[in-house]
Amino acid sequence: MSSLLSHFIPVTAISPKGRDVAIVSSPTERRDIAGECGLLEVGRLEATFQITKGAGPLLAVRGRISADVIQTCGVSLEPVPAVVDAEIALTYTLDAIKSRVEVDVDLVDEDPPEPVLDGQIDLGALVVEHLVLNLNPYPRAPEAAFDAQKWLETENSSDETGSTNPFAALSKLKPQG
Repeated sequence: MSSLLSHFIPVTAISPKGRDVAIVSSPTERRDIAGECGLLEVGRLEATFQITKGAGPLLAVRGRISADVIQTCGVSLEPVPAVVDAEIALTYTLDAIKSRVEVDVDLVDEDPPEPVLDGQIDLGALVVEHLVLNLNPYPRAPEAAFDAQKWLETENSSDETGSTNPFAALSKLKPQG
């Protein structure tokens, strides 16, 4: 799958002093990202990175993403504007990743370094990944309130066309007893 926002940096282009990278997404990229990520709109999406060489085969990627998005309220389905502002800190390795039969996961330890694939890092994919990870999973409009009683009444009653709840027929199949 290709990235919705591609910005490849060859590791050979990173000097010992490091490299600064700025990404500003285009309107087309923002539209595609919004569609793929279930957002109504991505009005702005920017990122800045500092890539530095670490010890041995390691590269450190530090940065910040910033975005203005519009999500859908989980209760009223109204548009909900949101701002995403998140820091990114990852380590990459130039060494080939050796497959292991058994993987030990320790929640206290740092994540292992990500592999550098084909001699480059896709910072655009990193931006989209961290945008999604930092979205509010339950956006809610300021005045939206869930009315459980109204929802139950709607679910159990007929709609305007006279048809009943589609699950009503299934309840008749349930053994009586």
